[in-house]
Amino acid sequence: MSTTAPKFKLALCQIAVGDDKQKNIATATAAVTEAAKNAAQVVSLPECWNSPYATTSFPQYAEEIPEKKAALNEKDHPMTLFDTPYGKMGVGICYDIRFPELSMLMKKQGAKILLFPGAFNLTTGPAHWELLQRARAVDNQLYVAATSPARGPEGGYQAWGHSTVISPWGEVVATCGHGESIVYAEVDLEKVEEMRRNIPTTNQTRSDLYELVQK
Repeated sequence: MSTTAPKFKLALCQIAVGDDKQKNIATATAAVTEAAKNAAQVVSLPECWNSPYATTSFPQYAEEIPEKKAALNEKDHPMTLFDTPYGKMGVGICYDIRFPELSMLMKKQGAKILLFPGAFNLTTGPAHWELLQRARAVDNQLYVAATSPARGPEGGYQAWGHSTVISPWGEVVATCGHGESIVYAEVDLEKVEEMRRNIPTTNQTRSDLYELVQK
């Protein structure tokens, strides 16, 4: 029986987000449907895909939270990892990508790809967006995929765009500009295993000098 890690087609839906929540949901639904028609097996949406990135919009779009007590009082909010037919995936949101320890812990728990819905702005975007994705990919020898909203023609918060997929080698597998787009990439998890065999940093970690501990 073959032990080759599976390949799958990933889609990042870089959609425009406006101040009409129902329209945003319809836009996202259409993008996911299109991605599925193009044989995408895993689809990622951007941060704040269903409502504007503005605290002034919170009252307008607020909804009841199921399990409200737990959401307000529970102190143990574990990292977000989930199993798929294509391997384990981890999720961080935007600013989370700046903390290497979080990505390292998700790798330690078996993640082969990290998904970062994000909305970097026009200052942090050109300086850090791709740089941080490539750093986390090389640090942890896995795929990193970051999905941004499209840059809107209207006023308000302007996202950098440039949704991108990075390989375990730190290469840009697929990307786009700042407008609405769906980015497609073939993710070959054998490249994760190959990278970890050829540069075995996990086995060569100096655990006698330092340790990564999840609390």
